[in-house]
Amino acid sequence: MGMKQFVVAITGGGSLAIGDLLSQGGASAWFLEGLVPYAKESVDSFLGFSPVKYSSALTARQLAMAAFKRAVALGAWKEDAVGVACTATLGKVEPEREGRSHNAFISIQTEELTEYWEYQFLEERSRSEEELLLANVLSGKINELQNKPPVFLASLSHREEDNIIHKRSFDGMKLSNVLFSNKRSHKLSQFSVPDISLPDNCVIFPGSFNPLHEQHSAIVKQAYSHTGKRVYLEVSVENVD
Repeated sequence: MGMKQFVVAITGGGSLAIGDLLSQGGASAWFLEGLVPYAKESVDSFLGFSPVKYSSALTARQLAMAAFKRAVALGAWKEDAVGVACTATLGKVEPEREGRSHNAFISIQTEELTEYWEYQFLEERSRSEEELLLANVLSGKINELQNKPPVFLASLSHREEDNIIHKRSFDGMKLSNVLFSNKRSHKLSQFSVPDISLPDNCVIFPGSFNPLHEQHSAIVKQAYSHTGKRVYLEVSVENVD
């Protein structure tokens, strides 16, 4: 296990963070790639599907997982790969409809951890001020992952700090390995629907498993305990929704 290797994907706001991170000395040792899939078509291409909503906590997590997989594809060990994503709805330069909320969603994906933050910008700021604030928050998260001190160029208000939504899910069993290789009792099979060949006496548990966590394992154990039948996980690769 070596230095963390980052791929960062940003859409909707906060892209100034990439320049901020690259301006730090030694970034070439840990910063693999920075992407700004801004248009819907670009986001769809990066994810491999069209998200239900382009600015949401779910889409941020999906982007972070795609960035994590991209880091692995670029040669990072799974133990070192980090996918970071940000999707946001910030203020418009032209007049915008009254009551339109300004939100940002940041997510981090590693082999063992899925974590995200939801921010709502409640103070009166210009578009450029929101961009600077979000970039500062985002680069601060990445610095924190590297045990570096944050650089405070702009800060959230106390009211905004109190409204942050923060969630994390820890996969201590590293069950996500099933998505990368066939290991021990896990076997990854690919087949089209007409070719499915499973025992009649079984249970199918469908889901995105993106990533696979301990809670999924608990459901499998409970289903087996209740039915006595072997449980299969159905992972939708191309069209999760």
